[in-house]
Amino acid sequence: SAADKLRAAKEAAAEEPEADEAADLEDEDLKILARDKKGNPLLSRREWTERAIERVLRVPAGFMRDRTQGRVEELAEERGAEKVDLALVEAGIEVGLQLMKEMVQTSGGASPEMKAHDAAAKGNGSGEGWKPALNEVSVISEMEKRRRELEAESDSSTA
Repeated sequence: SAADKLRAAKEAAAEEPEADEAADLEDEDLKILARDKKGNPLLSRREWTERAIERVLRVPAGFMRDRTQGRVEELAEERGAEKVDLALVEAGIEVGLQLMKEMVQTSGGASPEMKAHDAAAKGNGSGEGWKPALNEVSVISEMEKRRRELEAESDSSTA
């Protein structure tokens, strides 16, 4: 698919940033527009303004940036834009935010565990019912405590 080709081209470009990048790309229309600070390439068949490139490179690399870029380029196609500008990037980001909001609403939002955690954290406003989040050390401590309790229960029931 086109998305797989784009992903493969990005991986090839990321592996050999100093090589002749145009020769490495299978799709001759695909161009490297820029790279982020970590060297991840921004590839496109379209022309982009500098401000649009700067904005899309602020989106976290990987899935989120790829999806955002896809939405932006779809919008450009729908609107018949020859060049992707900052307004198109912002519109594409807004569409993504709206999609995420709808997804959270249709899935019922946070899980029951998160809702319970949030309710306990809020307590009654006086701080009662609030428990600090466990860090990894205390999780292990709590597991060890529970294991000992279960062992004690097991030993007392067999005695």
